[in-house]
Amino acid sequence: MQTIILEEFGVFLGKKGERFVVRKAKKPVAEFPASEVERIVISSSGASASSAALHLAVEKRVPVVFTYASGRPFAFLTPTSGHGTVMTRRAQYEHATDERALTLVVGFIRGKLMNQKFLLKAWGKSRLRTDNPKAETLLQMSDAIDSVIEHLQGIRAPLTADRRQEIMNVEAQAATHYWSGVAQILPPHMEFSTRVTRGANDPFNMCINYGYGLLYSEVWSAVTNAGLDPFAGFLHVDRPGRPSLVLDAIEEFRQQVVDRPLVALCTKSNFAAIDESDGLLDKATRETIASAVIARLADTVNFSGVNTSLKNVIRRQSWRIAKVLRGEAVRYDPFVLKW
Repeated sequence: MQTIILEEFGVFLGKKGERFVVRKAKKPVAEFPASEVERIVISSSGASASSAALHLAVEKRVPVVFTYASGRPFAFLTPTSGHGTVMTRRAQYEHATDERALTLVVGFIRGKLMNQKFLLKAWGKSRLRTDNPKAETLLQMSDAIDSVIEHLQGIRAPLTADRRQEIMNVEAQAATHYWSGVAQILPPHMEFSTRVTRGANDPFNMCINYGYGLLYSEVWSAVTNAGLDPFAGFLHVDRPGRPSLVLDAIEEFRQQVVDRPLVALCTKSNFAAIDESDGLLDKATRETIASAVIARLADTVNFSGVNTSLKNVIRRQSWRIAKVLRGEAVRYDPFVLKW
């Protein structure tokens, strides 16, 4: 399956029959059968698409994502007819603070922390022979997250503002250990000391933010297709224009989909470069990140006894969220991958 990324000024996406055609200066650059395209990303205000191409994308259920140059999405084109039901959204609103909501929130964060723990452990074990002191530090940080996870089990419904803050405090404690571990293994030229979201100006945080932007659009598409309201979250509070459920559901996937391949890239090569004209990642760096994240989404993993791609796990977990809210499932087992 292909991902079409339009990020150059003057690039145009058109349609020819059942195919997408990319042109620049009116000359064809590439063609893609619509049946082989799984997403379209438009990340330049200088890029354009015909209404016929957008109609084809909607008809074939190909998500179209509009992003800033940083990778953060600001708009999505989706069909008006979703796969979900009205009952799903009614249940989502009705159970926003009760036991079902707490089950989901604890699952999201437990999955995130478990994946952080296992990545630190894997990075530590891989360095036991080459750098034992650093390996021991990483393993200690992994164990520290393990003790933090235990705190989640004692949290009880309802999901009040105090409960949300308690869970976010647990998340913050684990994050301190995790990102300190990442800083231990990144080379000095990545200039990484702590996690920065918006406004980051060091190469690694900019790379991670760009990768999260790509994952963000994948999760948005999945929760929408499951019939869920992307703006009605459980841990992340409601704000106008804030896709709180997407921010909730993305948590258990950040480490395995984005952090793992990008840390590997950053430790093996000096690929990250910043364009001095605008202070953003240059085109080659963005292409490398996109290729790594898209390839990772296509990787086959074993989850709940089933071998499937990571992108399908994201979709399955979104349907699982809907089932918990409708009362068709009482447990939410987060995606956790040992490595």
